[in-house]
Amino acid sequence: MRKNLWHFPRASRDYESTGIGLAIVKETIERMNTAPIICVEDDEKDAFLLQHAFKQADVPNPLVILRDGDAAMAYLDGSGRYANRAEHPFPALVLLDLNMTRKSGFDVLHWMRQSACCLSVPVIVLTSSHYEGDVTRAYAEYANGYLVKPNKPEELLTLVRALRDFWLMHNCSPASLDAMPA
Repeated sequence: MRKNLWHFPRASRDYESTGIGLAIVKETIERMNTAPIICVEDDEKDAFLLQHAFKQADVPNPLVILRDGDAAMAYLDGSGRYANRAEHPFPALVLLDLNMTRKSGFDVLHWMRQSACCLSVPVIVLTSSHYEGDVTRAYAEYANGYLVKPNKPEELLTLVRALRDFWLMHNCSPASLDAMPA
């Protein structure tokens, strides 16, 4: 059984006496709880509403709000004030607004998909734009999803719960699993 659990090495080693199913759940939850979610959002009102929805939805991951594309790229690159990964851990998910000052969300997305460190990080565009050209371009730049910001707080809460359930609880990505042994 151990050889089939290569992506859960701690589960087979650290939680043996609890049963392997419970051990896998426990390790998955531990990982989920530690990696932050980066939200690149320059509108203070939208950022506040999103933070409130994350609290209401009981999302265990810390939500880090970055106000522009330059800050997002520095955080993801681990440079400048974000160089200490103990204080600024690599994210489990990036929520990305498109229309921002300095660098746009498209600039950040393009940079992420050109940077080896960011290739496996899921990026969800979260924007107010319904424009078909923006949707097409976001997917052409390898966004993992495109969501239009809802106008009502209860709709935002529903959206955040869906993000939590799919991207943080059910989705398996290279960033969420230990590296496969050689």
